Amino acid sequence: MPRVGSGDGFDIALWEQGDNPGAGSQDFTVFTDTGLNGNWKRLWRAIKSLVNPDGTVQDDKIDGRNLKNTSADGATIEMTAASGVKQYRIKDDGVTTPKILDGSVTLPKLAPDSVDATKLKDDTSIDANRAVTTDHIRDGAITLAKHAAASVDASKITHDNVRTKALLALDYNGTSGRVAGTALTTTVGIAMPRAGCITGFSICMADGTVRTNTAAYDSGSATKHFAAGNKISIGDISGLIGAYIIPNTPPSGFAISVSDSGIASGSVILIEVEYD
Repeated sequence: MPRVGSGDGFDIALWEQGDNPGAGSQDFTVFTDTGLNGNWKRLWRAIKSLVNPDGTVQDDKIDGRNLKNTSADGATIEMTAASGVKQYRIKDDGVTTPKILDGSVTLPKLAPDSVDATKLKDDTSIDANRAVTTDHIRDGAITLAKHAAASVDASKITHDNVRTKALLALDYNGTSGRVAGTALTTTVGIAMPRAGCITGFSICMADGTVRTNTAAYDSGSATKHFAAGNKISIGDISGLIGAYIIPNTPPSGFAISVSDSGIASGSVILIEVEYD
């Protein structure tokens, strides 16, 4: 009698008992046979679960549980478990420099504040080997506090990086300083174009002698600083001729001389200011 095929394209046929004594069941749902048919059915089931009818291997049929418990090289790849469901994974410290594509470590991959001074390239003698260049420094980032004492010599000073100093020359008429005939008072002064400070002043007497500030009055360096738009004026400060900043309440500054006695009309008062 003819053999019974599986009917699924593999053409595996089973024997009838009469043709082959001990062949076993022809039922393809029973796999407990001990005869020839049992062996064929178990072989058919294994092939059917892994191979297509045309002989090609089916996709995604071997799961993690059936992966061999081994590692690819023992150094970078390992299995997640010795038994049961397994997966291949990268071992701790398994990624080495040759495994990283050039340019693949981008800014989002860096943790905030993760690059410190030890990672920036430096060199004690070869300037070209140093990592930080002028383009890396923001405009205005190098402040006075960042300079060491006596760290800037004359070779580093240029016209563009020094403060601007100016002298305000005021005519003295015996009672006050004047600009273009206008007397300076506690509300009238010379407007400053930029922020800065009063750094000193003196008086050129009518006879040509010069008297400098005596430090007889100085209310502190903070009062010498002015903002853009503030005015510099001349007036009586604690009984002394002095310069002060408007608005400052009370008017404050430092004295030109011990007193205004002997300062003749026609003298010239010079106030030195330094702009930031």
